Amino acid sequence: MKVIPEGGSAKIADLDGQFQIENAVSSFKTKAFSFKDSMFYLADFREFDNTIYLKASVLQIQEMTAQAGENPAHRIINLAIENRKKNSPTENDAFSYESY
Repeated sequence: MKVIPEGGSAKIADLDGQFQIENAVSSFKTKAFSFKDSMFYLADFREFDNTIYLKASVLQIQEMTAQAGENPAHRIINLAIENRKKNSPTENDAFSYESY
């Protein structure tokens, strides 16, 4: 969850959803995937136990169908194998090395 204090820089809540903000901040906004963006005012928390409840946002995701096909990397590998003699460094006049 992203927490954006009023007039401050955004912070990220930990895995448990806990976060801290400075005392000088009077309000902050929360943004979280599959939850509605919400604005909170710290004055409202004086009566409660500092717990925030977010409202779920209903998302409808379109169905996607994936079909298996040839891996594009296989085409490159096969071309490299087919041209191994043509691209061999020992067949190239510009290539030389000394072995010790």
